[in-house]
Amino acid sequence: MDYALLGNRIRNCRKSRGMSQARLAEMLDISVNYMGQIELAERHIGLDLLENISIVLDISILSLLYEVNTGALLTEEINLLLRECTISELLIISDMVKALKLSLGNYCSKLDSGRDQ
Repeated sequence: MDYALLGNRIRNCRKSRGMSQARLAEMLDISVNYMGQIELAERHIGLDLLENISIVLDISILSLLYEVNTGALLTEEINLLLRECTISELLIISDMVKALKLSLGNYCSKLDSGRDQ
């Protein structure tokens, strides 16, 4: 395992959520020094701590360990949510997604035509 990449992914994810190293360490019940060592790959972490980090940062362990296709992860997450829906909910969601996609397409077209001017 490349602990330097893991540490970078943890740091980037933490920062993208506007979380300080101290806050993450507090939520994980570890020292700030230990958190810094993890991010700098000076200390290796076990699976339990990795799982806790993934929970606190709301990211899959796979995303922390590997370069993962974000689109595939989002699709998987959406599919998991949809499996819990009733048929009525799925019909409503389907209509909403179609309308949103159309609206986004129109918005992007306006942006593109504005750039051409």
